[in-house]
Amino acid sequence: MPAPRCCCGAMSVVTGSQVLATIMILSAIGPFVYAAVPEDDSSQHVPTRIAAALGSILEVAIATLVLLGCKKYQSSFLRPVLVYVMVALVLLIIFIFTFIVLLLTNYDDKEFAGEALAYCIVEFAFKFWYLTVFHNCYKHFKEVERY
Repeated sequence: MPAPRCCCGAMSVVTGSQVLATIMILSAIGPFVYAAVPEDDSSQHVPTRIAAALGSILEVAIATLVLLGCKKYQSSFLRPVLVYVMVALVLLIIFIFTFIVLLLTNYDDKEFAGEALAYCIVEFAFKFWYLTVFHNCYKHFKEVERY
């Protein structure tokens, strides 16, 4: 059974999931490097660095499971990424509403709030796209597992 098309119809859902998982791994490198390379006053940013490192490790582990699931054609390996992306979407919705409230109130740094709001909206769009691709791949694997 051929895999259904995804993304813009250019590839199968399996290939699309592999591409997105690889992008997740590559995008996790930046925060990990930030966490690993000390600054002059590094003691001030220790909690931020630890959070960045843990987030990067989590994202690489989840993306690796996606790649493994795509190789083995097993849907269970895609469950963590579905949960991860759904949690990210919920958090982004909270952030979007927070930044909208900041823009509508007497918050001093409206430029920051506006930029953060724009970033969160774009990130939400990408995460939603990731969710649809991974979910379509998950459904495809579930169909394959039935046979």
